[in-house]
Amino acid sequence: MKQSAIKLNDKVAKAYENTPPKERKKLDDIVNRWLSNIFSRSTDPVKKLFNTMEEIGVEANEKGITPQALDEILEEIKEEMRHEKE
Repeated sequence: MKQSAIKLNDKVAKAYENTPPKERKKLDDIVNRWLSNIFSRSTDPVKKLFNTMEEIGVEANEKGITPQALDEILEEIKEEMRHEKE
């Protein structure tokens, strides 16, 4: 697998860096799957989004990441986006 850089906001980057290696691997797998789906799915963006979201949920569940943990991550992202707009 090839390593590539992606820009993250400071809060997300810090949270990722402070995540234990075993959990970080799970996150890496989820993000890899998510990006893979985005780049390889049909051209219908809505279908792409829903397929990706469904697969992320399934994979997160398989890797032991609870729906509550995913909700917390999404809330953090939403909060960051709100602050960026201000």
